[in-house]
Order: sequence, then structure tokens, then C-alpha cells
Amino acid sequence: MRLLPRTMRRLCDITMGVALFAAIFIPVATAVRVGFLPMMPFPAEPWTSITAGAIASVVMLLASLPCYLYARTHVSFIWAAPRFIRGVASGVRSGVPLYEAIERVAKTGIYGTLGRILLRAIARVKAGMNFEAAMRAAAREAADPVVDRLTLLLAEANAAGPKAHDVLDASSEYFSTLEEFMLLREANTRPYFAIVYMMIGVYMLIVYIIVNVMLTALSSGQLPFHIAINREELAVMFYWQSYVSALAAGVFLGKITYNNARAGLFHAAILALIVTGFFAAAIFGPVRIPLGALPNATSTKTPVLARPP
Repeated sequence: MRLLPRTMRRLCDITMGVALFAAIFIPVATAVRVGFLPMMPFPAEPWTSITAGAIASVVMLLASLPCYLYARTHVSFIWAAPRFIRGVASGVRSGVPLYEAIERVAKTGIYGTLGRILLRAIARVKAGMNFEAAMRAAAREAADPVVDRLTLLLAEANAAGPKAHDVLDASSEYFSTLEEFMLLREANTRPYFAIVYMMIGVYMLIVYIIVNVMLTALSSGQLPFHIAINREELAVMFYWQSYVSALAAGVFLGKITYNNARAGLFHAAILALIVTGFFAAAIFGPVRIPLGALPNATSTKTPVLARPP
């Protein structure tokens, strides 16, 4: 059973608070019990931090799913509406009644949720409901501004009678402009999806080099000097910095891709899970990336230059 967009929107409003609670208050509440990092409101113990971050990420992933699905549905409406109205206009110009043209286009099955909503609207018309009332019911089901505009234009075309094709032609021009804007927007924003995920990956690689290569060398006597650094505490600080960066990157990605920051929490949860898994395996765990090691400076002989005669 598919959820109506209206239902997804209501679930989004309800679960958004749960997602934000998971992202912020679960780590902070854990830190209250086990102790805070210096100058950070997060737990100081490594595996407690990993557990809190994993639980928060999973809860956030599930709670943000309705917002993500609703944002995807909204984008599908934007892409489907121009083609749908052009198909209806073509059918009306060929002499088919408006409601039958809508039904034929919707039955092609290529318009997804929009087609199913308008098929139900035409079924109501056949059952005796007024055409305008059926379009209003379809708009309530969709709970989307694009579908609101589309159903309003279809109702105006129905009221125009023999001049319905003129209304539909003008509507096609309006939606064609919207389609051109979306094509331009997608061309400009498409690279950001890969960039955000690559950015998090590069950041984790840098953290790995700092913690497992540089700090290991500085604290193990491989260099001619020794620096006392709490590697474990620094690694936990890097984990929570990565976690917060993942949340910010996901929200940014949602705003860029779907024009909806709330939908970005879904990607934020995925990025946070990636960060948590990486730290659990490669920073606090036994997995090691074959990057090599720093040269052993204590055993390196410095060449002595001969004095000139």
C-alpha cells in the first residue's frame, strides 16, 4: 500500500522532531552519564561515543524517511506535470473530452503518483462528483503546490468548454517554463551530491592519517622528539567533529538537491552512519589502511659533508 503524499507530509511534520532529538539529544544525554569531552557536549569514551552515534544515526534515518520520500514525490510532480498537461492538451485538440483525455494520459503509467491521483479524481467524476470538486480532492491528496496549480488549470479548462484547448495550451507554456528551470537547476546542482560524499570521505582519510600515522609516530619514539598526546581522546574529538560535519553536509545536500533541508536529514543520517562505521573499524578498531608509515628518524644517518681543503 502506497502512502498518499498528504500522509507523508503529515508524518514528516511529526517525525522531524524525533530526527532532531536523535541527532542532538541522544549524544548529549549519553555524555551526561559518562562524562563530557573537553569543550564539547559529547561523550568522552570511544566505544560509548560510537554506540551513541550509531543509535542516533539509525533513529534519525528512520525518522527522516517520510520527509525524504515527500521531497522525492514533490520533485516527481515537478517533472511529471509539464508532460502530463501537454498530453492532455494534445488529446483535447484531437477531439477527446477533457476528462477522457486526462484518464488516457494518466493510464499510460509513466506519471507515477501524479497519474494515480488524477485517475482517482476521474473515477470520482464518473461516479457523479462535480469535476471541480474532484480536482480539489486530488489537490488535497497531493498536498503539493505543483499539483494545486495543475488541478486548478484543469478545472479552468473544463469550465472553458469548447475553448478548453486554449487554456491547456497556455498551461503547457507555463509548465514548460517550469521544466526548463528545473533542467537548468539540475544541471547546476547535480555535481554537489558526489562532492558532499567525497568531501566526507577525504575528511575521514585525513583523520586516519593524523590519528593512526602521525600521532602513532609522535608518541612511539620513532622521531627524535616525543610529544605526550592522548590519542584516544583526540580520536573521539575527531569523531564528533566528523559527526557534526556529516549532519551539516546532509542538510546542505537536501537544500541543494530537493530545496528542502528537512529531506537532507536522511542523507545526514547516512553520512553519520558512514562516519561511525569508519571510526569503529579503522580508528578504534583493528582495520588498517595500507598508507605506509613515517620513516624511522632515529635510525636515519645524516650525511657528513667533507671540509673543503
